[in-house]
Amino acid sequence: MQSDIDIVDFTVCGTIINYTLGESITVVRFSPDFKYMAFGDSRGNLEIRSSSGNWRRIRLYQAEAAINTIQWHPLIPRFLVVGSADGAVHHVKFDGHPQGLRDKCESFKVSGFLNDLAINVKGSQLAVICGGRIMLVNNSFNDDKRAIHTVPAQEDLSGEEMAQCHPLLPQQLFFLDDEGTCSLVACNASSIAGFSTNRPSKCIWKIKCREGASIERAAISPQGRFFATTNLIGGVDWYCVREKRLVGTTRCNIGATRVNHPVDIAFLDNSTVVAGHNRGQVVIASCGIASDSDQIFVGGGSRLAQHAKRAFAENSNMLFPIIVKGEDLDTKIWVAHSNKRTIIPRHDRVATKKTLVQVKACLRLVWNEEPAKFRFHIALIVSIVALAIFFAK
Repeated sequence: MQSDIDIVDFTVCGTIINYTLGESITVVRFSPDFKYMAFGDSRGNLEIRSSSGNWRRIRLYQAEAAINTIQWHPLIPRFLVVGSADGAVHHVKFDGHPQGLRDKCESFKVSGFLNDLAINVKGSQLAVICGGRIMLVNNSFNDDKRAIHTVPAQEDLSGEEMAQCHPLLPQQLFFLDDEGTCSLVACNASSIAGFSTNRPSKCIWKIKCREGASIERAAISPQGRFFATTNLIGGVDWYCVREKRLVGTTRCNIGATRVNHPVDIAFLDNSTVVAGHNRGQVVIASCGIASDSDQIFVGGGSRLAQHAKRAFAENSNMLFPIIVKGEDLDTKIWVAHSNKRTIIPRHDRVATKKTLVQVKACLRLVWNEEPAKFRFHIALIVSIVALAIFFAK
């Protein structure tokens, strides 16, 4: 079986999206077909833009609390699931009508603060982190058949420990199909654990993070071979899914900083990631390489916001947004997109290196074209790259 990755040159779109609601953006997600972009903010605004027609706004919804996570349904077009901080899970289905007359919005609520949610590849099961617990929701999109049960995902903690964001509390969720066995993967600061998705759910494996490091953000490679995690001591740790162990660390030389806070991490291919950092760097790292050879400096002393989100594309489209916040609190979203397509074998390291240089050039172009008034105090969320990955037998 031969697998290829679609590689393209990047340029910056001629248009800039002005985010005029004046709140801090907390999450950004492209739809699977890349026709829409949804983003939420700290005030509970959910805005949806269309990629056609100059990224015009087509929907604006309002939740009662900050939007913490957005997931598009993998099978149903124009259908997204939104989690807000107050524990509300919103199902939003919109159609092509300009006024949204046939839109359908439904919600249900789980108790506690909602951190993250995930949908399995069949769209049949939803997992939610809320109040320090993980809950699996079967038939989430059917009010009459919806069933919620709790996954025993952490040790017993006191109320005070939960309020202080104890390291044992789960922070991120993924569904993983490992050799035909579907499992729910939860990450906290100290470990990555897999749970069965059938009742009664139980922990079926666990990986402890390496000594002296904590897991800040994590990602799973497209083929499910690796976990890559950013840590709080300036590096990327690599864990093998099959062997359930640490296989390496890539050190990232980010320079001296009082707060060492990674932003987000996303896979470029099955062994290469892009990770952001609050000091303004974007680091490109590969499994098996002890130190990063490609580092993109995108802001002198600027602080990247915490809630960067990656997005994957289908249909060979490749886009990523760069969210810029200036001194006057106006927020602008630059959208980088592809203008030339090249098919490159996944394991061609020379070709991959060329692609990373193209990504670097794109980011520098955005930085150079940004107006001068934003250059010194920019809070930048890099919602890293979106790559379409096809598998051919």
